[in-house]
Amino acid sequence: MEAVSSTTTRAELKALEMFRSVSSEHAPHLVHYKQVMQGSNGPLPGGYLNFTVMTKMPGDSLHNLYYWGMPTEEREVIIKEFLVALRSIYANGIEPVDCALRNVLWDSETKKCTIIDFEIWRGTEEVVENEVKELQRWGLVRQPAAKDHWAAWNAQFR
Repeated sequence: MEAVSSTTTRAELKALEMFRSVSSEHAPHLVHYKQVMQGSNGPLPGGYLNFTVMTKMPGDSLHNLYYWGMPTEEREVIIKEFLVALRSIYANGIEPVDCALRNVLWDSETKKCTIIDFEIWRGTEEVVENEVKELQRWGLVRQPAAKDHWAAWNAQFR
C-alpha cells in the first residue's frame, strides 16, 4: 500500500497551485513539491516525508506585530488592505477556514497584506459579503460578547 499525504497537505498544495496559476499577489505560490518514502530507519518506518517549497511572502504576521497594540489609524489601513487580499482569495474560489492574526502578513513598507496557511479551506463561489463578520472572524475587529460558550464556539465555524 502506497502512503499518501494528509488531507491538509493535499489541500494546501491545491490552493498553492491555484494561486500560482492566476499569479495571485495576495497568497504564496507553489514552487515545488516532493514526497519520499522514509525507509526503515526513520522515526515512522514505512512513512513518508513531504517537502513543499512555496514563495515567501513579505512582512510579518499581525500576531507577531502585536496588532491590537498598534495605533488605530494603522489598524484601519491594515483592515482596508486585508479586505483587498481577502477578496482576491475568494475570487480564486477559496474561503480560508484557519482565520487568525498569525495567518495575515503585513508589510509596513509597501502597505500590503497577504494571507498564508491554506491547509484548511473551503471551495466557494461567493464573494465577501459581510465585511464586519469576516473581520471579526479573523480577529481584526472586536466581536460582541457571545450569549454563552456554545454560541461563541459556533461563531468560529460560521
